[in-house]
Amino acid sequence: MKKRILKIASMIIVLLMMITPISAHPGRTDANGGHYCRTNCAKWGLRDGEYHYHNGGGSSSSSSSDSSSSSSSTDSGSSSTSQTQSTPQVVDYTKQGETAGYNYKKANPDAGKEDLTGKDQTYINGYDTGFTNAENELTTLSKDQGTAKGTEDGTTTESYNLEVPVGLISSVYLDSYKDAYNQSEASDFSKIRQDANKKAIDNARNLEDEDTNSEYTLEKQKKVYKESYQSTYDQEEKEINSLKKKLSKYAQDDFDNEKQSDESYRKYKNYKVYDVLDKKYKKEYNKYKKQKEQEDENGVAGGAGVVALGIIGYVLYKRKRK
Repeated sequence: MKKRILKIASMIIVLLMMITPISAHPGRTDANGGHYCRTNCAKWGLRDGEYHYHNGGGSSSSSSSDSSSSSSSTDSGSSSTSQTQSTPQVVDYTKQGETAGYNYKKANPDAGKEDLTGKDQTYINGYDTGFTNAENELTTLSKDQGTAKGTEDGTTTESYNLEVPVGLISSVYLDSYKDAYNQSEASDFSKIRQDANKKAIDNARNLEDEDTNSEYTLEKQKKVYKESYQSTYDQEEKEINSLKKKLSKYAQDDFDNEKQSDESYRKYKNYKVYDVLDKKYKKEYNKYKKQKEQEDENGVAGGAGVVALGIIGYVLYKRKRK
């Protein structure tokens, strides 16, 4: 019985001595659980110099299976074992670099690319792609927000608000903001001038005093309104006064052409000044009419006098002959 136990124990010891750990391939792993492949890389599906991890970040491991025991033979002195080697985990440097570049640009919108000296070229290519993708997204976002804010501020603030929201590219945002602000402000000023001009025309043609007051709240809006109103009111008064002076001639021309018309001042039809102009026109028309009638009467009377004198002279001549 003891001999049998000793024999079994001896066999187990022999088997344990035959089983040894086998690494995936030569080379130690670093603190991150990976390393660079230096020899026979193609054998393991790697490129020369490619960095990779073993078993998710740890050192490589190997397992033994089906270690078959065979009878010891003094002739051969050999034994066979079946071992399974672990496959190294390959790092996707392109994806790793792309993620790093994207995240860096997102976190630092105004910054340029990081210094990637010494980095693997595959990593750098991925970084450039990620950085560019983030930059394109930020550019679109910065333009949209700059345009929206500039359009709003153009009609609600006295001047630019140059504060850039967090997470946007400053230069892109500010350029879009200023362009939108200027366009919005110009459009607003155009409407203000139209309002001011209309009111000035109404006031002047209805013979009302100047009134530069408005409902606008911003100082820049009030200024534009006042300037536009004053200019239009003065111009309208000047045209009306000039027309008054010309009505006498218009009335004479109309009389000579045997017509009476308000054509020269008809555009004022729906305003109070029309009555003033119409009254003056008719006064001048009638004045000229009477003047012409008087001239005609005087002409007739003068002609009759000449005839009468001719007759008297003829009678005296006859008498003298007798």
